[in-house]
Amino acid sequence: MKLSAIASGLVTGGFLFFQYSRLSTHNFWALTWYEAALLLVGLGLAGLFPRAWLGAVLGMALVEFLGVGFQIYSDLSRNPKCCNLWPLAFVMWLFLGIPAPLFGGVIGYLISARRVSRLFFVSLLAAGLGIGLGLPLSQQHEYPITNPKSSTHFY
Repeated sequence: MKLSAIASGLVTGGFLFFQYSRLSTHNFWALTWYEAALLLVGLGLAGLFPRAWLGAVLGMALVEFLGVGFQIYSDLSRNPKCCNLWPLAFVMWLFLGIPAPLFGGVIGYLISARRVSRLFFVSLLAAGLGIGLGLPLSQQHEYPITNPKSSTHFY
């Protein structure tokens, strides 16, 4: 049970991080939706694995750090002068990647003690994964910044 919870956390966290890293721009809206997806997936996993909820949540956080580390390594291997502040990226992801799934895990664990249906937690997990799936698709609908001198304006 504990191994399947950790594996589920690794897979879902990896999927969400991969979807977020596919974005070409990292606007505030993308980060908030990514954090919402982490919260919902943390809720769902904690409800589905109440005895091993911490392993699932920490698996999600671990895969984010591995993803950030891989991105930094690939950037540094292409251009060694590009990322002088790479240690700050790890500190930033410490504050971005751990609180949302951890809060979701704690809330999901507390709710699971109340005899809530497993379908509720499956729907929370599906909602979080759906948000993650829609992140790259929603980027296509951003309004472009137009040249103020052009005659075509998008309002």
